[in-house]
Amino acid sequence: AAQHLRQQQQQQQQQQQHQQQLIQQNLLQQQQLQKQAQQQLQAQQQLQAQQQQQQTQTRQLMAAGVAKPGVGIGSVQDRLRIRISNNNNNQNGNGFGASTNGSNTPETSPALSSTGSDKLVTATNSFVASAAMQQLQLQQQPQFHKQRYIVKQQQMQQQQQHQFGEANGQHVIPPRVFQFNPKLDPITSLTQYCVVRRYAPPAFSAIRSKFTRLYQCRVNVNGTIFSTYPNEYLHEHVAQISCAQKAIEQLKLQESRRPLPLFSDGDTDLIDKLYNELQQHPHGIFAKNIPEIFEEAYKQSLPEHWWTLVQTSPKFITESATNNAVIVFANEEADKEKAGSSGAIIQMDGIALPWKQKYWQLYITYCASTIDVWARLFGKEYSERFDSVMSDIDAHMSTQKTRPLSLACKNIYLVCINDCWHRVRVEELDKPNATARCFFIDYGDSDWVAVSELYICEAQFLRLPAQAVPLSLFGLEDFAGNPNARRHLDAMLSSKSVVSEILTKESDFYNTESSACGKIQVVLYDTSTEEDVNLNPLLLSKICDDTPPPEIKHKGATNVLVSHISDEGDLYLQILNTDFKYVQKLIQQLIESKFKRDQHKITATDLKRSNLFLICDDSNDGETQWYRGALADMPSYRVEDEEFDILYVDYGITRRTHISNIFRLESLSTALSKFPRQAIRARLHNIPPINKSIVGRMRALLPANCAAFVKMNKPGKLPYVTIYRRHESSDMLCNINEDIRMEAELECSTASNGEDDDAPINGKHFGLAKNGSAGSLNSPTTQQTFVEMTRGLTLTSSVPNSPQKVAELPKLQNYTAIPSDPNDFLEVRVTMSANPSNFTIQPYKDYPRLRDLMKELQEYCENNDEFIPADMVEIGQAYAAKNPDGFYHRVVVVNTYNGDMIHVCFCDFGDIAILRSDQLKILPAKYRQLPKMSIQAKLHGITATHGDWSLEDCLRFRQLTVGQKFVASIKRITYDKLGSPDTPILDLELIDVTTDEDVYIHEILLQEQRAIANDKAASN
Repeated sequence: AAQHLRQQQQQQQQQQQHQQQLIQQNLLQQQQLQKQAQQQLQAQQQLQAQQQQQQTQTRQLMAAGVAKPGVGIGSVQDRLRIRISNNNNNQNGNGFGASTNGSNTPETSPALSSTGSDKLVTATNSFVASAAMQQLQLQQQPQFHKQRYIVKQQQMQQQQQHQFGEANGQHVIPPRVFQFNPKLDPITSLTQYCVVRRYAPPAFSAIRSKFTRLYQCRVNVNGTIFSTYPNEYLHEHVAQISCAQKAIEQLKLQESRRPLPLFSDGDTDLIDKLYNELQQHPHGIFAKNIPEIFEEAYKQSLPEHWWTLVQTSPKFITESATNNAVIVFANEEADKEKAGSSGAIIQMDGIALPWKQKYWQLYITYCASTIDVWARLFGKEYSERFDSVMSDIDAHMSTQKTRPLSLACKNIYLVCINDCWHRVRVEELDKPNATARCFFIDYGDSDWVAVSELYICEAQFLRLPAQAVPLSLFGLEDFAGNPNARRHLDAMLSSKSVVSEILTKESDFYNTESSACGKIQVVLYDTSTEEDVNLNPLLLSKICDDTPPPEIKHKGATNVLVSHISDEGDLYLQILNTDFKYVQKLIQQLIESKFKRDQHKITATDLKRSNLFLICDDSNDGETQWYRGALADMPSYRVEDEEFDILYVDYGITRRTHISNIFRLESLSTALSKFPRQAIRARLHNIPPINKSIVGRMRALLPANCAAFVKMNKPGKLPYVTIYRRHESSDMLCNINEDIRMEAELECSTASNGEDDDAPINGKHFGLAKNGSAGSLNSPTTQQTFVEMTRGLTLTSSVPNSPQKVAELPKLQNYTAIPSDPNDFLEVRVTMSANPSNFTIQPYKDYPRLRDLMKELQEYCENNDEFIPADMVEIGQAYAAKNPDGFYHRVVVVNTYNGDMIHVCFCDFGDIAILRSDQLKILPAKYRQLPKMSIQAKLHGITATHGDWSLEDCLRFRQLTVGQKFVASIKRITYDKLGSPDTPILDLELIDVTTDEDVYIHEILLQEQRAIANDKAASN
């Protein structure tokens, strides 16, 4: 042991020496950086001194006759620039300022005003002086020397321009993207970054844990803090290095997002670069990702017209994907076609759309959906040219038809359908069936055509661009998948001439990141009658009238959202489809139109005439929200009232609303007023009678806007359903009806005295525990979540209690060593958590006694093979039983059910389970001396934000507490009278003291808005 201790000491000394060496190296590197900064400062000061000296020399040269008398310094500088720029053409330069005519008479030029060029003089005097002296010396030297001088002067001029920027108060711009040197250690590299960016040096601060004695570190870089949390390190310097590395990784991401220079090498080079980049991605690139990939590859940003180049160049192929996404491929055949003979395909130009006109006259050619409508333009450049070309095609194909030797995708061909020739683009080839999916470029539809019916389209027929223009009907986007919409579109639009109001801008149409990319949003008008008819709302009305109200399937499961649960236990469900989104979008468009409220206000008399209204709800902390609503209680309606109970028909919520916030919906939107209500009212099947406790459980298990599955049990005006919800973490499906029913049955036998019917889910029976912190002391519900536990419990059913039996052994006592004075502290470990109002703790000081008891209990139970008959099991008596992990624990029987089902509580941890009598063993007296180690507790001073703790709140509290040690500040002690003896319930605060600053768990819940203070809840 002594030798092992010496080895540990030697290792610690070596680690300390290594740490000191690293610190010294870091200090040396920082000193070197400081020296470099000082040297740069000295160099700048010397440069300023030289500039002042050269300025004096320049003035002396001027006085000595270098410049013509009367010509100012500014004109000498101007003439010098002219001399340098024209020196290649001026072969007879005979001196400073010599003219191009070969004479020695200096040119005269306007002088710069001394007041307007002070900064210019300061920055350029050094250049002028040296240039003037060298120019005088070169007057008698050979011409090639002068040429070398010119090159040198050009270099000096560039340096002078850089200095001129400094003279005007401009800072030298650091590199656009800082490149971190991988050869430097992270701390030095981060310090270098701060020097280059002109930030203050990085400020490191280390935090040492009180218990683990390990280090965490934070660093402040120009106001941004980077931290190693939750990682901890043995040495402070190692923590600093890790923190610097994390900061560098984040800064690299920030640097990569700096604005890049615009690509300006021409369209040809741009197309080549894009083509080369796409060749490296044989499966294509999403168009929206091309700018980012190009910037990463070439450190330049794309010009605005890059997408137009991609669409018009034969080197690229574009395909439409889901969600209006576009994929771009490199056309590998482009080079072959370019190098081939006259058989190469001619690229067709894109149609020039009249973007400057607000209204276009169109002929609707095809309607696939409300967002996939195709049309042709009327006009000399469009319909007349199209008719002429098609006539030429008919005449040409009547005399000569040429089949292509081979077919290729994206090429244009001709096909004859019903004695009419059409231009088509091959989109897909089905080689086994010898067919091709062709897009009719002048109509917009697609169809499969036999390859034997495709003919070559001559070059003269490709000069006319594709005439089909893609449209999207404004306000009807959410009806794209409506099965009833297509029928109305064909009846009202197909083969009709209309006038369209263009809502899409040209820039948005070609912008791949815009939702309007490739589609033109329009409002269509029928002008065939005396009064123009807006077809968009007319289509809306017809589709809405043809749209059935939402309903739950009579067979199978229905996907729903739970929007609200009323105080009467009614569920309001929303079917997951586009109808609800469509309603929301129409309301949003209506609000954005800024309608005049005074013109649409409703009177008390109007409430009986209309079914639906537009409701303005400003009860949510001043935030205004809009809903469709209807009178909730028509029989109690009175004309003289000013406030009414309004049911939000798409959510199921009922709120008291003032008449000034109710508006006529029919006059605002016919489509909204006729669209079916989206909230379906239902009730849970086969659950206990509805009371406040049941409603609380329902709201906790089914929070607002949660996704669920519903099965119909009893159809009708008020259907009865079974609802299932998938747990987010475990992905398990939970039967909510069974959970509520079983919780209510167990609640009857174990209800706490301090809880009433208004309490939320009493989660003390459903432990959210995780592994214990030592040895074999694992919680009985280890690795089981709330949903898993409740799901397991629903496999049993409740029946009358079995007769109680009297046992000779003493019952286990409650833990009594609890501080009696208020604000006393107790070191505890949280073993089980249902919610912040119901969890279980263990006194940490008695942990060794429990550990010894558990070790002895394992040995005893393994060697004892006894059987306890079911009718001999006594409620309230202690036994030994295995938990799911295979360890024996002390348990107390809570209740018994016929069929040999026994409800037990693991009294040292607080969990519950359903066991059989053959799983119980007699607990000897020596294992009954230690009192129950689990103590019920609840957080002091807070309550749930929405009245009940949600499932997410329970899981968050479990994450923060279970298995962790805390110092508990006890505020109050109450007792559960149903316990035997009375069970204490501690009202306390949990404090994490493992860090330099104490962390209060209830404050975390308040900050995350999961809880509110009790005083605030009382005021509400």
